[in-house]
Amino acid sequence: MNKPDPATLAPAGTGATSAPLVDVEAGVERLMGNRPVYLRALARFRLDYRSAGAAIRTAIDTGNPALAQRLAHTLKGAAGLIEARSLHAAALALDDALRAALSQDSAAPAISPLFLRLDAELAHVLRELDTMTELAEAAVPAPRHARSDDTVGRLRALLDIGDGEAVDLVE
Repeated sequence: MNKPDPATLAPAGTGATSAPLVDVEAGVERLMGNRPVYLRALARFRLDYRSAGAAIRTAIDTGNPALAQRLAHTLKGAAGLIEARSLHAAALALDDALRAALSQDSAAPAISPLFLRLDAELAHVLRELDTMTELAEAAVPAPRHARSDDTVGRLRALLDIGDGEAVDLVE
């Protein structure tokens, strides 16, 4: 199987001086060189996390830091899976701050600036994914259902669809 030209994965309108927000080659390497699975993971991320920022903001605004923390944690895993490093770092910072707030740590950092950073990074990553021409051809399969007590089956199903929750399951 021929590898596609890396230029087809580069976002339109980016010059050689701007680094991509998603490290495609590292992502493919993370998935043992399986480019089609990685592309499905990117396509799944683009679909599943488009409203993640709004969901986290709603959880914060409605006084549900536990939900906000869980959503930020899941986004962190998904961002790590697709090698979106700046988004991963922003989600990690918010996840840690929300966890500290939940534990009533008096030194918990302010949540709002961390959320704003995460929301901006997510928007940038989604814009980059929206411009990747090869993603238009990446079919996103429907998830296979696994029994709740079948951890390996659940992990396989999550990996099949490129769902970042697979990282959380392994952890």
